[in-house]
Amino acid sequence: MNIESIRRDFDVFKKYVYLNTAVFSPLPKITIESIERYLSIRKYGITEIDEEDIINGARENLAKIMNASCSEIAFTLNTGHGLNIVANGIDFEKDDNVIVVDSDFPSVVYPFLNKGIEIRYIKSREGVFSLRDFEKVIDDKTRVVAVSHVQFTSGYRANIRELVKIAHEHDAITIIDVAQSLGAVNVDVKDWNVDVVVGIGYKWLMSPTGVGFLYVKEERFSDIKPSLPGWASVVDSDDFSTRSLNYFDDARKYETGNLCLSCIVGLNESLRYVGRLGMCNVEERILELSRYVIKRLEEFENVFVYTPKDKCERAGIVFFKFSGIDSSKVVEELKKYSIIVSERRGGIRVSTHFYNTQEDIDKMFSIIDQIM
Repeated sequence: MNIESIRRDFDVFKKYVYLNTAVFSPLPKITIESIERYLSIRKYGITEIDEEDIINGARENLAKIMNASCSEIAFTLNTGHGLNIVANGIDFEKDDNVIVVDSDFPSVVYPFLNKGIEIRYIKSREGVFSLRDFEKVIDDKTRVVAVSHVQFTSGYRANIRELVKIAHEHDAITIIDVAQSLGAVNVDVKDWNVDVVVGIGYKWLMSPTGVGFLYVKEERFSDIKPSLPGWASVVDSDDFSTRSLNYFDDARKYETGNLCLSCIVGLNESLRYVGRLGMCNVEERILELSRYVIKRLEEFENVFVYTPKDKCERAGIVFFKFSGIDSSKVVEELKKYSIIVSERRGGIRVSTHFYNTQEDIDKMFSIIDQIM
């Protein structure tokens, strides 16, 4: 991986030390150019645009990076949109319950709170949770187990394969949010045997906002009904019939209407970019960079690092707090030097992608040393 060449693909590094992919990734030049080409044609209406070709190409590359089938992929607006499609498509019974993690991203939990059913919370400990805790609270009335693959604050990466095994012993539907993992570490839906995966493109997949995705395992199609039907959900959409609902027999039935094609063009270009680098190479580099952040933090006596050292339990996020120091002030001070990180839940979150370097990290710590 030629990092000097890669960094020339991102204009952000001309201006910032950018360590904030967990919020938004900067866009590669090639992605911006691809969107601009699309828009230059779009000004003529849709006469010269093959909408089906654009969508199918992105669906194919998205399926490939997750080891899914194209027929199991639907496009959404964002992660919350996908989660609501699923939550509202499940026929919950009165005594059903849903298991979530108390520190998870709100969008993972809110769709089920909105259903008015029992929510069972797994208590995280300093941003990390144990699969044994799921075993203690799950029962045969557990309808859904919903959790993020990588926690948005601590950066803890869960063992999804083992979690799915626990859930399936009770026939619970497993829903995994990969917003903070897909594009950073390996995601293999077949290996996990997971039922549902939701995510977005604008973080580790480097796409514009406005496009997300929903994976539903084919065997679960009958358990999750289309909850937002529209003309794009049906086979005979060109008939514009209002007399019947003839849904697609694949995941397209979860799509409602016109999609943001410029967003999908951008997502597909970035997926191709990652594909050329190789997901294994991307993961290896990200894990090395997050390891280096943790190593540098060991130089401080007054810091608590929430992110696990074990590379199997982390991805691109490192989360930490300095005792007696306001994290938001540290983040603001770093910004004065064009070093971009985030404050989350009272701590500092650094998120490094493959395009970052140890020099980026060292620059951040040189300013933190001054603050200390």
